[in-house]
Amino acid sequence: MKPTITFSIGSLLLAVTLLSCAPENKTATRADSVFAARPAAASAADANSLDIIFSDSFRGISPGDKMATHETSLVISQLVTGDGDFTVYLIMDGPESKIGYLMPDPNDETKVGDITITSPIPTTTEGMKVGMTLGDLFNRYRNLEIHGSEIEGRTTAYKDQLSFRIDASNYSYEIDPEKIPLNAKITEISINRSPEK
Repeated sequence: MKPTITFSIGSLLLAVTLLSCAPENKTATRADSVFAARPAAASAADANSLDIIFSDSFRGISPGDKMATHETSLVISQLVTGDGDFTVYLIMDGPESKIGYLMPDPNDETKVGDITITSPIPTTTEGMKVGMTLGDLFNRYRNLEIHGSEIEGRTTAYKDQLSFRIDASNYSYEIDPEKIPLNAKITEISINRSPEK
């Protein structure tokens, strides 16, 4: 009789253990699926809270916006280049940390022109950020246009409204992309104003 009772108690304990685990698994699965759905809910409306470089905006600022709308969150500064000195507005990530800058539209200084990100923290929707390489860029984007600049020797890759400054010198506009090392770093990412803006 003892063996039968022992078997029954053992079976009962096993059944209780299995039943008690079942709700935990359902809860974990439910929590995982909710968590997995959260990034998909991110949208352009979250641009102020997420460091995402969209093709047409960053932190809620888009080329063509009225400058007055954003001036209180920007810091005026000067950018000195081989092409001249330009007034720019710094995009800050804290009191002492610059994350990028924007330039007024050269055709209408009351509007936002190009927006440039210089920090390695924000990423494009395809996962590109400052500090990654030309090889990374080719892996994420197709049909890139790559050009040099005659005055400063800048090398820039273009994909729609986004451009990626590459750490390689090319003093002619037309260049052979295959001659640029794939490990050349991305130093800036810009959201460019549309020609019609």
